[in-house]
Amino acid sequence: MNKIQVYYQYWGKAEEPVETAHHLFPYHCLDVAAVANQWWAHSSSIRRSFTQETGIEEKQIHAWVMFFIALHDFGKLDIRFQMKVPELAKWNYGGELPKNSQSKNYYHGEQGYTWLVQESASYFEGVEDKPKRWLQNWFASTAGHHGEIPTNAEDNPPAFVPPSIKKQDIDARKEWVQDLYRLFLQPAGLNFEDIPTKEPPILLAGFCSICDWLGSNTHCFQPKNTIQPLKEYFNFISKENKALQVLHDFGLLTEVKNKGGMRDLYPNLIPINTQVLIDDLAVQQSMIIIEANTGSGKTEAALAYASKLLAQGLADSITFALPTQATANAMLERLEKVADKIFNGGKNVILAHGKRDYNDRFKKLIQQSQRTVNVQGEDEGGAQCSEWLSSSRKRAFLGQIAVTTVDQVMLSAIKSLQHYFVRSFGVGKSVLIIDEIHAYDAYMYGILEVVIKRQKQAGGSVILLSATLPAAQKQSLCKAWGVETGIEEQPYPLILQATDDEVKTFTLAEHEIGQDKIVNIELWQNDDCSITTEQLERIVQAAKKGAKIGIVCNLVDDAQRYAHSLSEMTSVSIPVDIFHSRYRYCDRMDKEKVVLGQYGIGRSNQGRILVGTQVIEQSLDIDFDWLISFICPVDLLFQRMGRLHRHKKERPEMNKKPLCTVVMHKNINLNTAETVKESYGLHGLIYKNIRALWRTQQLLQQHESIRFPDAYRDWIESVYKKDAWKDESESLTKLFEEYQMEQFASKYVSKGLTQENTYFRDTEGNAASLTREGEMNLSIIPVMEKNGKRCFLDGTDVPNANDKYNRELLSQNSLSVPNSWRAILPKSQHDIFYLPMQKRDEGWRFDYENGYLFYTQERGLQKVQKEKI
Repeated sequence: MNKIQVYYQYWGKAEEPVETAHHLFPYHCLDVAAVANQWWAHSSSIRRSFTQETGIEEKQIHAWVMFFIALHDFGKLDIRFQMKVPELAKWNYGGELPKNSQSKNYYHGEQGYTWLVQESASYFEGVEDKPKRWLQNWFASTAGHHGEIPTNAEDNPPAFVPPSIKKQDIDARKEWVQDLYRLFLQPAGLNFEDIPTKEPPILLAGFCSICDWLGSNTHCFQPKNTIQPLKEYFNFISKENKALQVLHDFGLLTEVKNKGGMRDLYPNLIPINTQVLIDDLAVQQSMIIIEANTGSGKTEAALAYASKLLAQGLADSITFALPTQATANAMLERLEKVADKIFNGGKNVILAHGKRDYNDRFKKLIQQSQRTVNVQGEDEGGAQCSEWLSSSRKRAFLGQIAVTTVDQVMLSAIKSLQHYFVRSFGVGKSVLIIDEIHAYDAYMYGILEVVIKRQKQAGGSVILLSATLPAAQKQSLCKAWGVETGIEEQPYPLILQATDDEVKTFTLAEHEIGQDKIVNIELWQNDDCSITTEQLERIVQAAKKGAKIGIVCNLVDDAQRYAHSLSEMTSVSIPVDIFHSRYRYCDRMDKEKVVLGQYGIGRSNQGRILVGTQVIEQSLDIDFDWLISFICPVDLLFQRMGRLHRHKKERPEMNKKPLCTVVMHKNINLNTAETVKESYGLHGLIYKNIRALWRTQQLLQQHESIRFPDAYRDWIESVYKKDAWKDESESLTKLFEEYQMEQFASKYVSKGLTQENTYFRDTEGNAASLTREGEMNLSIIPVMEKNGKRCFLDGTDVPNANDKYNRELLSQNSLSVPNSWRAILPKSQHDIFYLPMQKRDEGWRFDYENGYLFYTQERGLQKVQKEKI
């Protein structure tokens, strides 16, 4: 009779009652490997990613991946872990157990890595040091499945433990490594010396982590505590299709319907603009830049090409990243219309940051985890899975179509954030589409360039969308993709395709470009860059005549002030709406629906006024008869103009021709850099590149109208030209040099985050502070007291900050404020700023020494100074 290996005495998962509801260590490890095996078998994209990155044949890389994933819980073969359930430890070791087991602060991922490093000589006899180090590096990726990839292997043996127990643990670990070698590596003709001498595949850590979550599902993998040979058990659970079932339950194996392309996705749409070029692009791993005017169908073109990549097995999913939550919500509805044309059961596989409802399967998994008494606590795959599903910003990455903010995609590259590699896996197996790529600053670009580099490394593709992208930016993006090439300006619009080692451009024939659009320009200039009472009255009169008017402010305070003034000047028959970023998320979603309903396609012709901030300029399908904008850099101004006469429709007599009115300073003092800064005030502080503001202003003063699409090249290249204009002030040159230095420093800092190994908790506040530089990086939650309990403004009880299943409620009731407000806020609790407010007739109020904060669902959060009371 064969000797029974020692590791069969060790438990791997346990629930109450532990005597009957424990799952032996080897079986849990094989459950996870079985999930990985089935996912591998059903995903050509995952197979291609691993083989392409490692450069070894599929059979061999598959064997290595199975080996390391089955090894992921290696650290559980230790008395300190086993003592988390003393009853089972006693059955395992027999005799007297140590009284001080140190199990409370024992982390099996980190210690498993330490054991593999410390005991490598006994596991890998005869293997040279270099292959040993690569075996250790690869294992670190799977040992980090609970959030942090270990790097420290300092000796840390259990204290006050009898030698017999230590020896048993050592024997169990050695046997486990040897038997996994026989189960996975030997059949593939591999020895330990054959380990690829390169960094582990970029998707390995995330792949292992999600497989561990799925393999921890007790509904599919029920406790087994009787002895069965490893190969027999592995074949049994594979034959039973339990692993396959859990993958289907999560929507991870949804089938692609057709060949993709414009015809399949939009059969009733005649392709226009860059859409006609999609069939000319090579269907291969690429970085695509689609540069075309707003409203020209870039989104449809991007989805059409993405669907072709999916049909060829070059990706498993789509991740659509947008600048803000508002734009992400608007995109969700558009994607729902085509999801069924891409995937079978399409609408059921869309997961979005901010989407309040879960699919039924996810709800059951969360409820099951809440009911289960788990002896491992937070450090358990099923519990961590439920936590991810409970947070919309995280669960988006488990969908076939993820709709999220660009911040969440950036977090996939920030190594200092726990579980960054799960997002990285979700992004890497997808076609990554990033909208408004021009809209991000140097700090964000530092991280986005790393995202693009890793996307190529993972075998994925990237599609970048923009109406306004200078040649230097396109060249920088190609460099991030790994193609060093000079980018010469091409006709507009344009599609650029960067493959492995070359860049091709695709342009439209002249007859395909479409009709020019001419926007008339009007300037409102005064000393303080404001809208006068007389000008406000003109806005009201235009609305009374049926005009839909959009006012885009650079500051939330300005938007709130002008909206209040216009409301007092109009009758009830002329609604004044306001939309900005300083709302609780739940209220912001409601405001967004109003904005899209009243200013989107098919809306009524009743006069109406929308006062907003930069959230209006990005990705929202809204249409104004007259646009009023405060001065901003030319590319952002053109984005705002994209909301002017966006659709063909009947317009008021006074607004037959597109008119953009720009509010700007009358006089700019160019004497010194400081006087220029003072002239632009907060507007310069927001946009930082003051020279671009000044140049934009000069061009506006020299023209009575702007002709599109020509202006997308002529104006933008002129404003962002690095060399000084003729007769340009030295003060502007000095400011630009300062700006360049600040941008370089910001990029350096953000790229550093992609290399750090000091871990932050994955919280909303940390996410904002890591991905955004500048003012808007404090997340607060307005609350009030009811019957001695803290509750949200709607009276709902505030969940405990440590309640991982209800953190979504905290997110739904939070809003962002400038970091400079920190001094007036109460101290944070558990990294959360709760703002205690008192109910008033019109809203809620929080008093501080020099004023108060006032919140209404209509106007958002306002800061009022005492002198204004």
